[in-house]
Amino acid sequence: MNITELTDSIRAYSDGTATTLEPTVFCCSKTLAVSTTKTVAGLVRETATLDGTLPVQIVDNPSAGLQKQISNIVIFNRDTVSHTITVEFYDGTDANFVHTVFLLAGEKASYSPDGLWRRYNANGLERTPTIGILKVLGQSNPSATTLTTAYTVPASTTASVNSIMVCNRSGTGTSFRIAVRPAGASISNEHYLYYDVAIGGNDTFAASLGISLATTDVVSVYATLATLSFNIFGQEFS
Repeated sequence: MNITELTDSIRAYSDGTATTLEPTVFCCSKTLAVSTTKTVAGLVRETATLDGTLPVQIVDNPSAGLQKQISNIVIFNRDTVSHTITVEFYDGTDANFVHTVFLLAGEKASYSPDGLWRRYNANGLERTPTIGILKVLGQSNPSATTLTTAYTVPASTTASVNSIMVCNRSGTGTSFRIAVRPAGASISNEHYLYYDVAIGGNDTFAASLGISLATTDVVSVYATLATLSFNIFGQEFS
């Protein structure tokens, strides 16, 4: 993982404020010349303490003409409760998702030079990822003009939404909205995936997705008329 511009950095944040101690992040990187890719400085460790839902810089910006090659990132949940930690690449304007991980109290997650993320329990043993089984995550027939919760990610679980089907059971055309509310936040403009999309009478809309959701994230649906059925399909991981 490399960052190459003066404004580039790696940030991380949690899904909530700590009960006792905020999670900490340790990163190791070396500095290379952009023009020659020769090493300018050997491995340096940077340490950061997270600040709840506020993004915290965990790898500093490189200097002019230099780039940083990140070899390791270790996230340690020092708190007494679980947290979902998100790592993102930030270019000074936009934030781009890198990874999200659910950690129980005392657990760690690490990114290594092979490009893989691993999770370890409080005893330091690697946790084997749960294989998610494809299933119906949620179904809803919302009342007219009412934003309705169709699916909430359970506690100690993450989810992947593969597809959403919208069926109009009436011969009258209408429209719909679909939103993802992180951690059940109040609805806001940036949450919408689809907004006032038209659907014809007795028609079906199919969306193929690949959305990763963290614990307590909510998929909400809305229909202009009370004649739409929403079905959400995907996988859950614990």
